[in-house]
Amino acid sequence: MLKKSIITITALGMSVFLSAQIPHWEFFNGPWCAQRIVDMGMSYVSVTAPYPPPVIYAVNENTCLAKTTNDGYTWEILPKGHNFAEAIKCVAAHPTNPNIVYKGITGNTSQTGIMKSTDGGYNWVCVNNGLPDEIHPSKLGIFPHPGYYDYLLLGMSSDQQIYAGYSLYRTTDGGNTWEHYSFPWEPHFLNITDFSFDPTAPEVVCFSADYSSDPNNAYRGVWLSEDFGETWVQIGKPGTGPYSMPNPDVTCLAIGDRNIIYAGYYDEKKKISGIQQTTDSGRNWRKMPIILKDILIDILNEQNKIYLVIKSSKNIKFIEYNISNFSKINERVVIEK
Repeated sequence: MLKKSIITITALGMSVFLSAQIPHWEFFNGPWCAQRIVDMGMSYVSVTAPYPPPVIYAVNENTCLAKTTNDGYTWEILPKGHNFAEAIKCVAAHPTNPNIVYKGITGNTSQTGIMKSTDGGYNWVCVNNGLPDEIHPSKLGIFPHPGYYDYLLLGMSSDQQIYAGYSLYRTTDGGNTWEHYSFPWEPHFLNITDFSFDPTAPEVVCFSADYSSDPNNAYRGVWLSEDFGETWVQIGKPGTGPYSMPNPDVTCLAIGDRNIIYAGYYDEKKKISGIQQTTDSGRNWRKMPIILKDILIDILNEQNKIYLVIKSSKNIKFIEYNISNFSKINERVVIEK
């Protein structure tokens, strides 16, 4: 199981808001090497031309949260907001208001959960109402559609299974209250690795999981909700027949629409990454002829192109492919060690 402790680039910031602006990105001069970044989130004040640089929030393994407003040329380390030695596991920024940012943290008992800032990361408050005393967050996702920016999903790491709690929570009021529903995989636990939101339908969202705690590990794969995360169906899973995936250990997702979905995987045994695609909402999955020797950490979808975010020992880079014939169009480094 590949933990997303190397880098994940949030579905909120990248797949929806960055996809139309990828040529704007060239290079990050970050405060840390590429291997040490664990999560990123970004906010666009404007999504119409001319595009100003996004406000980017980045977390590293030293539990620092930093932000840049000039495409990564300079970074500002932000206050933690707590006195204890927290570990920041994930971050999500409001799509159009860079002052609003959330982070998922772990510490000791009663010092874990979600923190929110409304002033660009300088002051923080806990927004844990409805969450267990101790959680292990793995992913935060904001519904990236006007009118639904207060809707968030919170996914948990499989480390959570030794504590009281569940795999998935939802808030519809910006984190003031979190809710848990009865989901099909329970009482088993999922390791949630990514969220992806339909760019055309605000209520449609997918998540991926690369591990489930049931004896057969059968609940890993891809899950789809068409009601803002209230109910879920598994549309990519192990086994044979409809909805079976070539590799159900999914590490990242991108939705073209509710029918076309791309799912990245990492084969631990062969040490390769690749892409799986469905064009019929998961009834049939196939591997695309793209084999990567480095780790695939995110997928960005834009009409007839896909962008793969790749992490190697030297850098993190985008590789642009033409979907029609799977040919590589372009490659660029965005973070260099």
